[in-house]
Amino acid sequence: MLLEVKHSAERTCFVSLPAHVADELLSRHGDALQAGALEASWTHNGESKSVLFSWAGGSCSSHSHIEVPAALAEALAMPQGLSIDVKLKKGVPVATQVNVEPLGSDDWEILELHAGHIEEQLLNQSRVVTVDTTLPIWILQSTLIKLTVTSTVSDPPSASVRLAPSTELIVAPKLRNKAPPPAVTVSEEEPLRLRVLPIEWLRGDPPH
Repeated sequence: MLLEVKHSAERTCFVSLPAHVADELLSRHGDALQAGALEASWTHNGESKSVLFSWAGGSCSSHSHIEVPAALAEALAMPQGLSIDVKLKKGVPVATQVNVEPLGSDDWEILELHAGHIEEQLLNQSRVVTVDTTLPIWILQSTLIKLTVTSTVSDPPSASVRLAPSTELIVAPKLRNKAPPPAVTVSEEEPLRLRVLPIEWLRGDPPH
């Protein structure tokens, strides 16, 4: 189905579909919410692009727009009004491990301070991730950090994966350069290992 991108103020990575589209998907596909992913594809300057969106059954009042959180749309370079083809994506493998790197040292320092919150709330923020894309994550609904997905481990191997309870999130350090003494290299500090924790959610409930 062809829909136009509309930015929303939602502070997650979940998109919302027109109500009639969401209802049709849910009635035709009983496992739609278990799939948790929508595939969007479009052409820009003659180049074909595609991405997976997280979807938890959310709907919006528009009849022709897909609402994409503004921070996510910015990360994916998706302007308002962009026409995209959207379909349910099944069979996305579950990740056993996702490796990410903070975009900057500020992102790293905030993540270190709120590691437990991210473990508890990551599934309220996103359900799918793709290698070489930026994942915006909101901390306590007030502070935004950005993580680049560098690699994933799943069976079968896939660049796009679903997050699930017990998925291991490995965060490479992003340290500030300080001189003197000489700058600390990334290899001198261990990666931060987080474990995605389970949540309970219902269709239509806004992620908290």
